[in-house]
Amino acid sequence: MKKIFSLFAAVLFAGSMMATVVTLNPSDFSAATSAASSANVNGVSAALTSGTITTDQIRIFKNQTITISSEKEISAIVFTCTAMADAQYGPGCFEAQTGYSYAGNIGTWQGNATSVAFKAASAQVRATLIEVYLDGETPTAKEYTKLTVAEAITAGQALDSMATSEDTYEVTGYVVNAAEYNTQYKNQIWFMADDKENTANQEFEAYACTAAENGTPMQVVNGDKVKLTGKITKYFDKDNNKYIIEIKNGIAEILEKAEGDHSIPEAKIDTITVAQAIEVAKALTPEKGKSAKTSKTYAVKGFIVNVKDAEKKTYYMADEAGAYGEFEAYRCASVDREVAEGDYVILTGIIQHYYGEGENGEYHSYEISGGKLVHAEAPQGIENIVMTEKAQKVVVDGVVYIVRDNKMFNLQGAQVR
Repeated sequence: MKKIFSLFAAVLFAGSMMATVVTLNPSDFSAATSAASSANVNGVSAALTSGTITTDQIRIFKNQTITISSEKEISAIVFTCTAMADAQYGPGCFEAQTGYSYAGNIGTWQGNATSVAFKAASAQVRATLIEVYLDGETPTAKEYTKLTVAEAITAGQALDSMATSEDTYEVTGYVVNAAEYNTQYKNQIWFMADDKENTANQEFEAYACTAAENGTPMQVVNGDKVKLTGKITKYFDKDNNKYIIEIKNGIAEILEKAEGDHSIPEAKIDTITVAQAIEVAKALTPEKGKSAKTSKTYAVKGFIVNVKDAEKKTYYMADEAGAYGEFEAYRCASVDREVAEGDYVILTGIIQHYYGEGENGEYHSYEISGGKLVHAEAPQGIENIVMTEKAQKVVVDGVVYIVRDNKMFNLQGAQVR
């Protein structure tokens, strides 16, 4: 009996070692929340320097790296992402390298190596799975089960509450009740029906999905005929006390376009002062030990008054050069040149309010984390310099300066002494 068992185990082991395509799913990774993570399947390993692993996503943080290694030669690596092209979370957010290309929500590397590293450069990358091809094997077009909307609803109703299908499906139907494209999250929500006139349909939802025509990202409008690819979930809507069958983070191909504006709307960003940004942050109400964030992006203009940590790209900002900085740019990279004290910048990102507790008691932090800094021209003229009790005007050789806290600044905000 032992010999039979040993022989059976040896056959299984040999079969696993002969695999030419290895799939890395989120469940294969060690649990991680803003931390390093790793996976090892059939001799293929993945090492993530920092990210988060959810039940359905491998999230590779911006400026972090995932390295795929194998005992055998790797001939191709395919990332299936939750977003399209170079939109946030898409495959185009990886740093360019020889052998790598992307189309739609798929990023593909082809070459010959035992280890390949991918850096999330322009934004975070979110992958639902990673496929590693070995020994010369190359990717081929995938075939998924094709369903009508009615068939997709039936398949979803057969699932347990809040469960997601193991299989991926292609659901073809018409867009009805489409919400406006979300410029912050770069995705869209709409419902689908087999009849494009069925505008009352609220049974099958495309939730946080992206769409494209011939690989070009587009906004869907009511009446479009689309093919939506993804896994089906049976979602219980507590507000309406009913089940909705949905595909979340799916990718849609527009097969037939209805009349309407399909262009992706431009993101509307309010430009505000540092003082206004602090007021926005203070209006948020986080619980102790947590952050609360705005639902939209802001552009905050002001002076860099303190370089807290140049290596970690963390700075403090104020509306006046040399003033106390109460607003923090936390791990925010400059897109044009290095940041120095006295620089006038525009910081773009989501404003957040962190309510913490340290050795000296409770504290509140108002900040933008992971935003982008770009240098700009400081306000011109003495009338644009906000005076305080600690500041005064002085004239040296006919030139007006501002003196504050034993520091001298010109009218453009740059420190001169």
